Amino acid sequence: MSGKKSVKTLEDNLDIRVFWKTDDAGNPIPVDDIEEWALWWGQPGVKKVAEDFVGGVHVSTVFLGMSYGDREPNPDLWETMVFGGKLHGTQKRYSSLQAAMEGHGVMLRRVMAAAGCAGAVKK
Repeated sequence: MSGKKSVKTLEDNLDIRVFWKTDDAGNPIPVDDIEEWALWWGQPGVKKVAEDFVGGVHVSTVFLGMSYGDREPNPDLWETMVFGGKLHGTQKRYSSLQAAMEGHGVMLRRVMAAAGCAGAVKK
């Protein structure tokens, strides 16, 4: 074994779905046409799943609209991120809306515990 890593080429990745949108129930739908995706992506409210503030800390969960890897058929299309506080920059990605909503709650509780407070302000 030579120890060399296999490198994927662009041609190897052409079969991977990159652009996604969701239906009204939040189920991901692959999109082949970038113009169709861009029109959908520009609509208000299609990205935000949940948002909370704990003091000066912002916990945000969004639909990414793009897959950032080769996890077909279940790519990570949602992400929770923390902005500010002790957990600033912490992120977690999910492959379903339900997992993202549950993960947002988990992250919010972590932020609250790190901040030593018992309440969050929803926005």
